Amino acid sequence: AITTPADNAAFVSQSFLSSMAAGQTYDVTVSFKNNGTTAWDPGAGYFLASAAPDDNTTWGMNRVTLPGPIAPGDTATFRFNVTAPAAAGTANMQGRMIQDGVGLFGDTTPNVAVSITAPPPPPKPHPAASGRPHRGW
Repeated sequence: AITTPADNAAFVSQSFLSSMAAGQTYDVTVSFKNNGTTAWDPGAGYFLASAAPDDNTTWGMNRVTLPGPIAPGDTATFRFNVTAPAAAGTANMQGRMIQDGVGLFGDTTPNVAVSITAPPPPPKPHPAASGRPHRGW
């Protein structure tokens, strides 16, 4: 007989930009279905954790809190902000469910190699902000 694990998660969807400007903040949405036999409770240490590599802080954090208790058969949708890495290049974005003190479980989101572009240039100061008085008027 096949036994369903107590903690299990099926990847449902993810949504975020595949190109981001270095140091800027972006919205991310990730959904997992609880296909195990145990409810995920925020108070019991259940989180969405960063992966690639596990528990990295590439995006400014390594854990996202559950939106509330998630019963078996229900779907958790995580909506959160990430900060793109400070340097241009490529950075992996991937996640997986975790219970602190127990371990990672279930599916891992498909890895996306996000293109990190150079940050936008700072705004040019207004001529009046230069400290020089204006003449000629």
